Amino acid sequence: MQMALVRSTLLATGTISPTDPVPMEFIGEFLKFVTMHEVGHTLGLRHNFRGSVDTPMNKLHDRVWTSQNGVVNSVMEYPAPNIAADGGPNGHYYTTTVGTYDRWAIAYGYTPDDGRAYELARQAAMSGHIYGTDEDARGAGALDPTVNVWDLGEDPLAWSQERCGLVRGLWSRLPDHVLHDNQPRYELTDALTTLIINYARALAPAVKYVGGQEVNRDHTGDPNARAPFVAVPKARQREALDHIVQGGFSEDSFAVPSEVLAQLGADRWSHWGSSNTIMGRIDYPLHEIALSVQRGLLYQLTHPFRFAKISDSEAKFGAENVLTVPEVMDALTGAIWSEVWSGQARNVPTMRRNLQRLYIDHMTAILTHPPARMPADARSVTRLQLRELQGRIERALGSGARLDSYTRAHLTEVHERIGAALEAGLEVEMLGSRG
Repeated sequence: MQMALVRSTLLATGTISPTDPVPMEFIGEFLKFVTMHEVGHTLGLRHNFRGSVDTPMNKLHDRVWTSQNGVVNSVMEYPAPNIAADGGPNGHYYTTTVGTYDRWAIAYGYTPDDGRAYELARQAAMSGHIYGTDEDARGAGALDPTVNVWDLGEDPLAWSQERCGLVRGLWSRLPDHVLHDNQPRYELTDALTTLIINYARALAPAVKYVGGQEVNRDHTGDPNARAPFVAVPKARQREALDHIVQGGFSEDSFAVPSEVLAQLGADRWSHWGSSNTIMGRIDYPLHEIALSVQRGLLYQLTHPFRFAKISDSEAKFGAENVLTVPEVMDALTGAIWSEVWSGQARNVPTMRRNLQRLYIDHMTAILTHPPARMPADARSVTRLQLRELQGRIERALGSGARLDSYTRAHLTEVHERIGAALEAGLEVEMLGSRG
């Protein structure tokens, strides 16, 4: 998928034509990087998914700088390919040299001098030695937004914003750059799928900013030792949440032009071990694919661990310094229900109705069958959000706005479902208090 994104970008910039392969420069850098990475494992190194944040954003395409320092500080990263989003000269696609972390870790692991090993071990806070591995990067408990797979640069949020913009800019131009004479139209379908998957991956680093904390492994007394946990500033958390909302939950998040959708072809090549459908469909299931991305984002942002981390952060850093649960929920509800949330009620398109049903299903589950370890405050905030939404839907239905049949049926059903959820949730709470 990463390689396919590079190819799509090179096509869009006119660097290659649809009949050209990707440049050998790209292939060579990729093979060298993978070889260095696997040799690192044979020498005993673990993944370093924080290895990209030692590289300033303005140095990513400076070939002189990256030739000396690397695109990342460790070949043990899983980096995204380095692509110039502004169409300017591209730097190295992948790091061409081992990084400062690699040299430090190998020096420690292989020195026969115990004194030297002790000295090296106290250098965790030194510039160029930043580190985070598998258990820091993945799972619901992942906390540090600087530890990611498939990102680049010192500012993962800025990179996410840039990469999402790059992908969205390619959607409308795909047919011009992918299709040529005698080319199967499935190539366009495959290219769009590649872009949407890369889009979802590009949004992912922003999620950990919400309730996030940078995690440091420094020992007491290390030179320039940092605090074990450092809260992401509230302004950065808000910026990340706004980015996710705009990229995943806004009215135009997956607005692929209809003229592009009309040219998507089916894969009719049948071969053993491969599928010639997408999610069982011969045509393109755009709504299902978009909803799958949105489901992942919504579930991550409202995970019990995230809400619990936010609550603990309020106690540790002060509620005024972190994004709170009500603020997170306000942003999600307002974006997902924008058609009825403010101003004159508007018709709700199919993709938006799907997202809104997903929201209702999920919020109802939090009320009536709360996931394990869901903080009680999160359930209370959920109830308040649903009550506010119910009132706004009532006003939308009674406003006299000219709503189409789909929208009116959708809002009527949702209004009834919210009422049932609120009643059922109250019964669950009462039973729980008796128990």
